[in-house]
Amino acid sequence: MKYTNSSRIKRIEAVEIIAERLRRFDETERQSKNRVSHQISYAIKQDKLIQSQDGYFPFNDLAIWARSKWPNYFNDWPIIVAAECNMHLTTSATANPVILPGSLKCCHEDIRSMHETITTLEKKLEAANYQIEQLLSDAKNWRELQRKNKANAIKSRK
Repeated sequence: MKYTNSSRIKRIEAVEIIAERLRRFDETERQSKNRVSHQISYAIKQDKLIQSQDGYFPFNDLAIWARSKWPNYFNDWPIIVAAECNMHLTTSATANPVILPGSLKCCHEDIRSMHETITTLEKKLEAANYQIEQLLSDAKNWRELQRKNKANAIKSRK
């Protein structure tokens, strides 16, 4: 990569290198660039990115924004996170050993409590799995609708 965290990058170059990595299989290069350009514009409006008067971004700011917006796509881009700390820090550590119950009755109470926790977590997991199933079917329908809309949009231009 030719950019370092102290580099400056033009907006058009930023759009090109980001769109290149994020291009979806079903979109053209132009569509990908437009999508990224709109997201950069929105980030500027939200003050998440700052563009200088001459149209450049500090590469470090762009890299931080891209890495937070699309985790795992830009992990190879170097960033510097500036932080100042003027604190006096004192630490101490203590071990928290597992304290075993002192009697059979206490053991049974702990087992019941843990069993209730497990049951609660299993119910939450079941509810989450049900919600995932519902959302997956909605997502499938949404993707199909997008595909049809895209096909219809292309047909209407011919």
